[in-house]
This record gives sequence, structure tokens and C-alpha cells, in this order.
Amino acid sequence: MTLTKTDSNFHGKGLVLSFVIELALAMVMMVRSFLGTYSKSGHGLRGLALLITIIFASTEVQAGLPRASTDDVSVNANTIIQFLQDVTQMSEVELHHLIIVKDGYVITEVHADPYRATDPHNLFSASKMFTALAVGLAVDDGVLSLDDKIVDFFPDKCPASISPELSGITVRHLLTMTSGKQVKAQIRDTSDDWATSWLALPGTAPGETFAYDTMTPFILSAIVQRATGNTMLELLNERILQPMGITDVEWELSPDGINTGGWGVRCSAETMAMLGQLLLQQGCWDDHQLISSEWAAQMTTDQLSTMGIEPSHSGEYQCGYGYLMWRCSWETGYRAEGNYGQYVIMDPSLNLVIVTCGTIPSQSRLLAPVKSFVKRLSQNQSDPDSSDQQALDDLCQSIQMEKANGRLWNSIYPCAHLILSENLMNIKELYLQHHYGDGQIVIVDDTGCRDTLSLGYNEWLYTPMHGKPYYYIGAKNRFSGMDRGFTAAGNFAWPSTEEIEIRIHHVDWYSAIILVIDFNQNQLSFTYNQWPTWHEMVDFTMVPLSSANGDVTGDGAVDISDVNSVINIMLGKKRSVTHQ
Repeated sequence: MTLTKTDSNFHGKGLVLSFVIELALAMVMMVRSFLGTYSKSGHGLRGLALLITIIFASTEVQAGLPRASTDDVSVNANTIIQFLQDVTQMSEVELHHLIIVKDGYVITEVHADPYRATDPHNLFSASKMFTALAVGLAVDDGVLSLDDKIVDFFPDKCPASISPELSGITVRHLLTMTSGKQVKAQIRDTSDDWATSWLALPGTAPGETFAYDTMTPFILSAIVQRATGNTMLELLNERILQPMGITDVEWELSPDGINTGGWGVRCSAETMAMLGQLLLQQGCWDDHQLISSEWAAQMTTDQLSTMGIEPSHSGEYQCGYGYLMWRCSWETGYRAEGNYGQYVIMDPSLNLVIVTCGTIPSQSRLLAPVKSFVKRLSQNQSDPDSSDQQALDDLCQSIQMEKANGRLWNSIYPCAHLILSENLMNIKELYLQHHYGDGQIVIVDDTGCRDTLSLGYNEWLYTPMHGKPYYYIGAKNRFSGMDRGFTAAGNFAWPSTEEIEIRIHHVDWYSAIILVIDFNQNQLSFTYNQWPTWHEMVDFTMVPLSSANGDVTGDGAVDISDVNSVINIMLGKKRSVTHQ
């Protein structure tokens, strides 16, 4: 095979080049902001040195999959164009990343601006694929058996009186969601000892009923840690991720230092695709068997029927379940699935992997266009002579997040200090200063915390956050294990003389916020792209700025005279509203 974009020795060179270019551009914008911020306070060089140190100390470039054109793998580009159009034309679909891998080559990838190829993403329940792999390593090593009774691992955490139902639960039951335990994910929000709380839950006889429970993979995580002496992430890093050149995986921890198991992985779409390809290759990577082929097969084989068990869900949840993996409604497909549309979909009959990341309510809707795409590929219905690679490339580039629409600046409200009424974001005050594209917004929460974000006009500007993005999961100790911090991409415009619109995407997470300030009505609206998406109207009172010299922070350290077409936003730490 002759490849037009890469050869078989490609190991992420295109990904690395993209990363270097993006890093250079980000540094230019951030250096400009740093110099503008610190120039008059004498901290310019020190701030610049700190910025560069932080960037390079926390940056790791990982290997990637080889690239090829659609023609190289005998796929008609128009088939993929139709698939992308089917997906993007669906209502309420915010697609952040999409990767299609055919015969081991990435033939299509979408990273919707401002989301970048190297940005990690929250996987939610697609994290369970990582848990299944870690359990497989322990089984391969002989330190764990599928028939092991889970009570034997927790003599210090089991109830004083162990019921027959609890004593009968095995590792296999946890992998197949048939523990018989009452599903109650809320224990992660209220308990400091999740294993003890879960073991105390009432239940029925194990092995009889499928009941999806995101806490059972956490119990598996605790078992693996006790059996091996390592967290699941430590085990995976040593045995699978590092040998594959994967360096970007983070995993949340419970209050007692155990990887959360059922959720909490953050990694790039590329990493998701690589692990999907590993499973297609039956655990083999570069001629090294990283996990046994027997385990890779068992993970993705239908272990039990789920027909009729979850009638409230689409038919895609009634097609069988492997080891923490779903079977698809077409015979040869299986998948890892996470809330809001985090998917690793695999079809060995076509040597195909499809990865999606986004914020999509009722995410299983994505599987209908995937199923149609797989059918077209398998039937080879397209005329190869009509393939249009350039049209596909153009379409991939055109998929991006909507920007604020309006004017660059407003002379009527160049400065404002807003006191907000009580709101879900717990924001207390907002300062706005704006003059010919230069400006600064400071948002202060009810604890006095603040953070700085940059906003671009007709572009996205990126800022490392000091605080945390919104997270609907209210688990205790949440974000623990996410040591690399978070990045916000910001954009703004004035739709009218009375309104400014600000859009913020947490590009290495999943969430986004739209903030609209209406000076005529003295109201501020928040829109959150969560599930369910919700809106909040907040009244505010305008008061005179406390400083006449334009220093809206009041500490004398901020100078905006050299920042071009940028608004800086300060966001405090945000307490979330938990949805279960």
C-alpha cells in the first residue's frame, strides 16, 4: 500500500507538529497577556519566565496512530461526508472530537475549534473500558480470578453480618453488572468510604439481573489495587499505556486514593482511538502482547442478554453486555460509552474504530448514523471514482463551535461594576472594563476567589485556569488526580449597544458557558451546555468602579494598555448543582 500522508513508520509526527504549532501560537498570546499584565508592576520578566516554565514542565508529547487518505484504505470519502452530515445536522449535537480509524490508519479527524487535537476530554462512563483492561492485567498475572468472592478482598469493610447475597458476589458479577446490589451512585457524594457504603447496600441474589451501576467498577478498582498494590492507572501506565507511547491519561481518585473506576478518566481522542485499535488487534501492539488475546475477546463478547431490561432506553442498550462494554445493534459492533457522547466504537469485521467526544444529550442518538455508516462501508455502495477527499477535508475543518456574534467594542459601557443576585454559579461580583477592543472582566465568587481568562473577538483565546470547570458529578474528592489543570477558550462580541455576549469552552474537559450581560434590563443570563441544558437569569446592580485609574482589581497589578482585542475574565471557583 502506498500512503499519501504518512508511511508505516509514522508515530504521531503529524500530531506532534500540530501540537508544536498550537503551543507556539498559545505562547505568543499568553506572553502578550503576561507582559501587558505585569509590565507596570515590574513583574514582566518574572511572569514570562514562570509562564514558560509551567508550559514546558507540564507538557508531554505522546505517540499517535499513522495517518492515511480515504483512498489509501479503499474508502469513498463521500461515505464519510454523509456520515458527518448526518451527525452534525442532528439537534443539540455539540461535537468536540471525531476520529475514524480504518485498517490501523486515521483517515478522518475532526477537532472542532476551539477544541484541539491534543486536548484531553472527560470520558465519563467510557472510563469503564480502562477498568476492564486493568482487571484483565490482574487476571492475566494470576493475582485475580473471575470467580473470586469480593468479600475476601474487604475483611475490614464488609458489614458485621454478611448476607448470602453479598457473600455470593464475584469479580465476574461486577464486570457484567449483575451484582444484585441496589443501584445508588449517590453514595459517592455523601460517603468518605465508598467501598464500605457500597458493600452495605441491600441486594438480591447475584448473577440474575443486569442493573447498570457506575459504582461497581469502583469496587473492581479497589480490588485491583488491593490485589496488585498499585492503582489501576499505575498498572495501566506500566503495562499498556507507556508501551504504546500514551502519556496523557489522568484518572480521578476517591477520598481514600482509589481510581474511581466507573468514571473519571481524562485523555485525548487519539488515546481513545489507540486503545480501540489495541482491542481490535486482540491486545497486541507493535508485535508485543500487552494484554492476553483471551481477555480482549472476553471483554467484547456478549456475556449476557440485556434484552428488555432497560426499556426506557433505546434498543442499543438491549443488545448484550461484555465486561464493562456494550454490544451494538449490528452483529459485529461493540463499544465503550460515556455520558454526553463519549464513544469508542469498534467493528472487527471492518477493522474500524470510531471515536467521538462532545456534549450531546441522549447520546445514544449518535449510534443511528454510525450504524448507517457501518452498513454503507460493509456494502461498499459508493463509487470509488466519485470520492472527494478535498471536500471531506474542507468539511472537517468547517466543524467548529459557534462564536459570539456582534461588534468588537461598545463606547456606552466601557466600564462597569456589577453586584449579582444569588445564582447557581455562586458569582458575587463582576467588573467590566472595555475600550477599543482592550478590556478586562473580573468575576469574583462568594468566597472571594478569582481567576483570569482571555477572550478573543472572532477568535478563541486560551488561558490556563487556576480554578476548576463546571462538573455535574458531585462526588467527594472530585478533580483529585487531575493534576495538569484546565484550560478555557474564550470569545466575545457586543450583539447590541446594550448587550455583551461571552462564550467559554473548557477545552480539556467537556463543559461550556454562555454569559450575556444586558445593561438595559440589568440582567445577566447564564447558559450551561450540561445535561439537561439549563438557563439562569440573574439580576444585577451597577455601582461606581472603586478605582478611577482603571485598575478594576484594586490591587494595582493590572495594566490593560498593551492587550489587543482581548477581554480577560476572572472566574472564581464554582460550586456545582449535582444532577443524578
